[in-house]
Amino acid sequence: MNRLRSEIQRQDALLNLPVSKDGLRHYPAHERRSLSTSLRTLLHLFDHQANEKVIAEAYNDQLSAQLADEQQRRQRARSEIQQHQKLIQKLLDEKAALESDNEQARNELESQIAEARADVQKKEAAIREGEGVIADLQSLNKELDTALYVTGQEVGIMLKSLQRMGTAHPRVLDGVRSVLLDSGLPNLEKLSLADVPQASLSSSSVEE
Repeated sequence: MNRLRSEIQRQDALLNLPVSKDGLRHYPAHERRSLSTSLRTLLHLFDHQANEKVIAEAYNDQLSAQLADEQQRRQRARSEIQQHQKLIQKLLDEKAALESDNEQARNELESQIAEARADVQKKEAAIREGEGVIADLQSLNKELDTALYVTGQEVGIMLKSLQRMGTAHPRVLDGVRSVLLDSGLPNLEKLSLADVPQASLSSSSVEE
């Protein structure tokens, strides 16, 4: 980012330089002004997209943490279901052993069995709800991946537009492309100056 700002400052300084008389030509003032404006536009877009990337990655980390927490809750719920099922079986065995006892004891056992079954139904409902939450979180993760992909595409299109305009020196574009690649945005690896029409590039060069 700092390298891109330094390039913009250097281009602004070139706007005040006259055409050299020693045989080295500079870009005409209007071309240098166009290049400076294009670089400023690219910097603005890059700042905006970089901020969106930071926000998306932070939100993605939050969703990942929520997903892990929901998976742990589902695992705990399944473990509790197994414990309740063991309790139900134990109570059924005790009920069978007490078939000859009085009606009150049987009613108490049946009430306990009903409560245990209700707990199992609640845990099963919680698992189904958790699976829906997990599906939603996974869908959001995919949407974030798509947003980051589109971000890289938009920055790449801006750089390609500068190339096609033919107002930027190839070495300047190489520098800008290097800065963008260093940022980690996707989809910039395939960009190449090989696609720039040679006829569109001026024979003059920017003074280093």
